[in-house]
Amino acid sequence: GSHGGVADSMVRVSTPSGTGAGFLIDGPDEMVYVATANHVVDRGERILIERDVGSGKRAYVEAFPETELVATDPDADLAIIRIKNVEASRFARLRLAAEPVKDEKILSYGYPGSNLAKHAGLVSKDGKILSLVSFPAYDERYARVLRENAVDGLLISTDIEPGFSGGPTTNDAGEVVGVNVTKDRAHVGQNGAVSVTALRSLLAT
Repeated sequence: GSHGGVADSMVRVSTPSGTGAGFLIDGPDEMVYVATANHVVDRGERILIERDVGSGKRAYVEAFPETELVATDPDADLAIIRIKNVEASRFARLRLAAEPVKDEKILSYGYPGSNLAKHAGLVSKDGKILSLVSFPAYDERYARVLRENAVDGLLISTDIEPGFSGGPTTNDAGEVVGVNVTKDRAHVGQNGAVSVTALRSLLAT
């Protein structure tokens, strides 16, 4: 099916030890910038960005191995990667919403993991924003909460799978309202996204 303009802005973010989703955004200059989840890229490994182009028999994967991590917010689990030597004008970028709105309809995007299919296709799941909340800052390595109420977040009704990490949750207009994280630990078992406001703050640093 068609995922509208969002599919054109989606990328896979891979390191030797894992894969997640990411999306193209406007940066401070002419280069290409990708927003993703920090836990996908925080081990200091090489980061490969891949983008699906075309469909059916003419589909191929465009790979960008020349990347650098330019900004991270470990508390919010956000990271921004720059693709070197490629101009942003080649690509569709996702617009960022002013802010998320409770009860608005959303679509969450990602690549569901499958070990058999090296390249799982892009999937979108529809739902709505259940509430605007504050997430704790969480230390993945030591599995402990560092600070309560540290991060602007959303609880969403869409079921976020691991391959959705770092992908966007968008509103009806196709604007990013949040970045998918896996599960929100403060509200057990519920699906969470980090608010676009946290991404805006990181872009401003």
